[in-house]
Amino acid sequence: TVRLWDVSSMECVRVLRAHSDPVMSCAFSPDNTILASGGVDGICRIWDAASGAALKSLVSPRNPPISSLVFAPNGRFILISTLDDAARLWSVTPGKVAKTYQGHRNKDHFVFSTFSVGRNRLVVSGSEDGHVCVYDLQTQSMVAKLRAHNDLVAAVDAHSSRSMLASGGGHK
Repeated sequence: TVRLWDVSSMECVRVLRAHSDPVMSCAFSPDNTILASGGVDGICRIWDAASGAALKSLVSPRNPPISSLVFAPNGRFILISTLDDAARLWSVTPGKVAKTYQGHRNKDHFVFSTFSVGRNRLVVSGSEDGHVCVYDLQTQSMVAKLRAHNDLVAAVDAHSSRSMLASGGGHK
């Protein structure tokens, strides 16, 4: 279930029911017109943010659980990380996989991926083996594997204007 909240009144204004299992990630498009949600059911639902109308569903052939999703800065693509060691770049229209990034480990935990859009257009993913994996957005090749933590790297983010990444993970 996804709930939309009016922060000024602190009230739930809409409930979107379309996932059969828990929702693990949701994100608004950069222009705030579209909402995407993804969960353990392996389905990414695309919603009209104003009306709550379901617009489409993005489903991978093997349907692995979704660990995270994020819109590209241009709003035309969604990067979806799944529990099959992959992050896929989906075109919102027509709803097809455009690119697949592999080399990080994501089988058991919900690991996040994101974009880094400085001079070098990159995809960045956490990994269950303690690394931050950095991929070239266009070629899909891994350009760096940074030893970041002693355990799972679950969270990653990229600074919007500086050449800087952040990672969060566990230490045993």
